[in-house]
Amino acid sequence: MRIITLRSSYKTLSVSEVQSMPNVSIREKYAWGFIGHSTINHDYNLKTVGGDMVVADNATGLMWHQSGSDDEISWEKAKEWIKKLNKGGYAGYQDWRLPTVDEAASLLIPSEKNGDLYIDPVFSKKAGEYIWTGDMFEYEDGSGLLGA
Repeated sequence: MRIITLRSSYKTLSVSEVQSMPNVSIREKYAWGFIGHSTINHDYNLKTVGGDMVVADNATGLMWHQSGSDDEISWEKAKEWIKKLNKGGYAGYQDWRLPTVDEAASLLIPSEKNGDLYIDPVFSKKAGEYIWTGDMFEYEDGSGLLGA
């Protein structure tokens, strides 16, 4: 099986750059982004590593926290949550990070299959409807940055 490599380093992106990502099918475009889903055929494996639940994706080579944070949190709190995962060595690793937009978008599926979430049921329903990324967003007119 060929592994699909997704961008793993953070950068500042315009909406048009996000809308032109590979491996994404877009249904609707908006000034802030898009509605769509990944075209990657994932091969997920739910695993317990050191008592911690993770999802390994054999299609991308990525490992994901199975449930995400317990609460809806701000971007700053998400970065703190990642630091705690690393400090505690979640699943035996200390290199957890927020995904890039490319990596986060790769999780999207065409329809609700996990409660009201557009994400594979291998992930916890408590994961929430938002995924923070390490990328930044730039308005098309260059007027500001926001956590994507």
